[in-house]
Amino acid sequence: MIYSSGKFDYYYDCSINKPMQKKNRKIQTYVLWLLDMLCATGAFWLATYLRYHNGEDFFVRELYSSVYASMLMLCTIIHFVFNQDKDFIKRGIIREAAIVLLYGILNTLGIITVAYLMHDPIGVSRYVLIMFFFLDLAITFFSRVAVKAYAKHIYRDELQLSKVIIIAEKDNMDRVVQHFETGLTYKVTGRIILDGDQVYGNINGNPISTTMDQLLSVMLPRSFDVVFINTPEHKPAELSQLICGIQDMGVECDYCLDLPDLGGRNSRFGIMGHYPVIMYSYDQMNPMALAVKRAVDIIGSLVGLAICGILFPFLAIAIKLDSPGPIFFEQTRIGRNGRRFKFYKFRSMRVDAEQQLSSLKDRNEVQGLMFKMENDPRVTRVGRFIRKTSLDEFPQFLNVLKNEMSLVGTRPPTEEEFEHYTEHYRRRLSMKPGITGLWQVSGRSEVKNFDDVVNWDLQYIDNWSLGLDARILLQTIAVVFTEKGAK
Repeated sequence: MIYSSGKFDYYYDCSINKPMQKKNRKIQTYVLWLLDMLCATGAFWLATYLRYHNGEDFFVRELYSSVYASMLMLCTIIHFVFNQDKDFIKRGIIREAAIVLLYGILNTLGIITVAYLMHDPIGVSRYVLIMFFFLDLAITFFSRVAVKAYAKHIYRDELQLSKVIIIAEKDNMDRVVQHFETGLTYKVTGRIILDGDQVYGNINGNPISTTMDQLLSVMLPRSFDVVFINTPEHKPAELSQLICGIQDMGVECDYCLDLPDLGGRNSRFGIMGHYPVIMYSYDQMNPMALAVKRAVDIIGSLVGLAICGILFPFLAIAIKLDSPGPIFFEQTRIGRNGRRFKFYKFRSMRVDAEQQLSSLKDRNEVQGLMFKMENDPRVTRVGRFIRKTSLDEFPQFLNVLKNEMSLVGTRPPTEEEFEHYTEHYRRRLSMKPGITGLWQVSGRSEVKNFDDVVNWDLQYIDNWSLGLDARILLQTIAVVFTEKGAK
């Protein structure tokens, strides 16, 4: 296995000793899934028992059995889509409690939804729902804390730890060892320093001093599971015999490439056009969560277009009576990774608005690449109303249905803005633009600097989750009805 020194801690933490670390990660995922299922089952059974004072109703009541089966399916979807277990061992109690609370709310809402779909919305006792919610929170939280404590105990067990020998140059050794000190599943048992052809250090507390040619014979009788090599001053060809010899011992040898440290960017190995490559990006989003986001976009866009159809006759008449020109405004906007698409809105400006823009730029109230003007003379009387109420946005649901936009995302720039983008600005386009987003619910027209919009968009991208989308959608509804920040 080859590792990059630029993102060494990420790779090694995720991938060291495949037979153990990868297996442990899969076991952890399925153990926590099973634990959540058992906790939900126990909480639901106990809630029905406390309500009816016997355990039989849990099985004989058809509604309760159906709700229970649907709840288990929902638990499975939540667990694997939200994928909140990758840092289970390292995260603290407060974060664990927050995740359990989110799962509890979703499970309870799932029960209510299933009961409603079965045309028996009050068939499930409110007492059962309330008791289930609190019991599920308590049982799941304390069960997860107990499992975490036990897992840490297992990981620290000497027999379960992967013994790692580090081979590095003198200047690198301390830095490399520091990366391993926080690991839960490995232990540094050897430090071997390469100094030209001379080799010295210690293995399992025993000092060694030898040459490169004799290093393998010195290592042969020692106890170790993995060898990690970080030697940027030595060419890979100089170490080929050493690497092959370690591999011949049946031990994993991880060679660290001397690549630049690129800060917060994640990196992973892959194949592109049959070539092995290292892929750099800020984040790799969960494909299942993205699929759910797209499903929500489709459903939301269909609902939005239905409402748009209802509003259309009234808005069309008002727009036509107020000013001559088309009902809809179309403009080329820039979407994900620079893709062009036709952007739709109900027209809120005069038809010559684009031609007048150049004469108004000196009155721009926003610093940077975005134009905003509070009392824009190009906006019509009807336009002011539909902008203030966000009714002009409804045709964008067609862009969402066409997969050009999302319900929640970043602001789609114009072609003129895009021509002046820097690399930093362009990262806003790494996700599909949205009808609403973090910057809209943070003030909309109160924004005075384009860099603030960029920072909000990048904050959204870097912290994206289905939960964040849900929060922004709810805040958008509140902002629209309160007209906060709208002008």
